[in-house]
Amino acid sequence: MSFQRRLSILSLAFSALAATPAVPQVPPHVPGQICYTPSFWCWANPAGLPGDPCVCIDPQSNRAVQGTLN
Repeated sequence: MSFQRRLSILSLAFSALAATPAVPQVPPHVPGQICYTPSFWCWANPAGLPGDPCVCIDPQSNRAVQGTLN
């Protein structure tokens, strides 16, 4: 196998790995205490059932962002 072919395969594999979505790191918690939004998470107040809708306040814009309890 030529060097260019190996480099192409390696490049393709790396780009596939890099395209996987990032998973936020959250501390250990009881299910229903974390509210996940598309770009960040917050502690749910009040906690609820996993899968229920929730709201976090975006610290940069100070606006409410819809999320899902986890």
